[in-house]
Amino acid sequence: MNNESKCKIVLDTNLFVAAYFNRGSSSAKIIEGCLQNKYEAVFSAQIVKEMFFILGNIKAKEDYIEKINKLLQNGIRVENPPKVKVVSEDPDDDKFIGCALKGKANYIITSDIHLLQVKEYKEIKICKPSQFLRTQITQI
Repeated sequence: MNNESKCKIVLDTNLFVAAYFNRGSSSAKIIEGCLQNKYEAVFSAQIVKEMFFILGNIKAKEDYIEKINKLLQNGIRVENPPKVKVVSEDPDDDKFIGCALKGKANYIITSDIHLLQVKEYKEIKICKPSQFLRTQITQI
């Protein structure tokens, strides 16, 4: 399969939390899409560290952690993403943009208001999970 044709996405931590609590949500559908190789998840060590910290805080069950580990094994891990200063209201969110740049992602998918306000950065679209799924339906 040609990886270049697959949509590359950076997933914000809040997407994993939403998917855990609502298995029928857009967030859960995107995670399933990554597991089924419809989309390619792009991530960095910093994002993974934050994600597992949050999943630990919500006491996510082992089966869900295993699912996320499988998603990470199938994804693209970027090393040393560039440090960018884009999200002035919450500089911690810049890690998602840096990761997307280094991994040549098409989208950052998030429910974070500070990231959503950016809308697009260097041709990387930033949108909510439901918006992303709608764009995928229209591209089929």
